[in-house]
Amino acid sequence: MFYHAADVPRDIASQLWSAVISPRPVFLVASKSEDLQSNIAAFSSIGLISIYPPIISISFGKRRSGPKFTLQNILATRHFSLNGVPRELAETANKSAEGLERADDFRRLGLTAGSFDRSPASAIIEAPLSIACELLQTVEIMDSPCTLILARCRELIVCDRYVQHGLFDPIAANLVGSTGLEDFITVRGESFALPRTWE
Repeated sequence: MFYHAADVPRDIASQLWSAVISPRPVFLVASKSEDLQSNIAAFSSIGLISIYPPIISISFGKRRSGPKFTLQNILATRHFSLNGVPRELAETANKSAEGLERADDFRRLGLTAGSFDRSPASAIIEAPLSIACELLQTVEIMDSPCTLILARCRELIVCDRYVQHGLFDPIAANLVGSTGLEDFITVRGESFALPRTWE
């Protein structure tokens, strides 16, 4: 099998590249609007750019209705959190994409908001780990409808039962990764599918 990337139709490209670049860790990104309304959305387009200092990236595609609420909130307030998704939260993460109107997503998804020490971002109590992040830079990507943000990780909360030898244990937490548009795998090797709910 051989492809010239430029010759691949968009509908095939989505399936192709989401399977080729995989597994990609799934996180629930919790953000707030300027009027403090909470938004929670699942993302797998997240990368670790630097370890010291810890800097992550998130790529945002553009919806037909305009920028995603998560991106709007991050640009407005600069603060948000990344929350790891274990297998037991996979369906909730998938459901997060169903909210097309602004609402209190903690209430909508049945999740609990927690606090960091200094960051104004909210953690998700049910997640095995939560990372408070602060926006550093925004990049409009050439020849792409995507916006890339870079953010510095400011605080980390890890549930004690997932700590082994002083470090976070992703296998104990049974974190989920994306292997396609509707396909997922846990770090323990369980493959499963969830129907696509996002635009």
